[in-house]
Formats: sequence, C-alpha cells, structure tokens
Amino acid sequence: MKLRGVVLRDRDTDVQLDAADWRVIRVWEHEDPNDAADRIHRLVLERTDSPASPPPHWSGTT
Repeated sequence: MKLRGVVLRDRDTDVQLDAADWRVIRVWEHEDPNDAADRIHRLVLERTDSPASPPPHWSGTT
C-alpha cells in the first residue's frame, strides 16, 4: 500500500530530524494558515528563552 510506505518514510525522517535536534511541524493544506502560524509561534516560544515576534496577524488571543 503506497500510503503505508509514505507514513513509514515520514516516521523515519522524523526520527532522523529529532536526532539532529530539529522539531518537525506539519502544516496541512486544509489547515487555516492563521491557526498554523499561531501553533508554530507557540512552539517557538516553548523552545526559546526570549519571546519571538508574534505572527503578523496575531491579535494577542490564543
């Protein structure tokens, strides 16, 4: 099954990136771009000591 191969490849890629201290963030084409930007912003803040600038559309509510 082709999908199974893609899933296995993605999991292997995730493991390799994690080992290199990268954080994998998947944004799907059906997701609202603002929601995705907010999610990414929160994840960046979790990984840094200093706050990052919020996404341009950010209203201050999450």
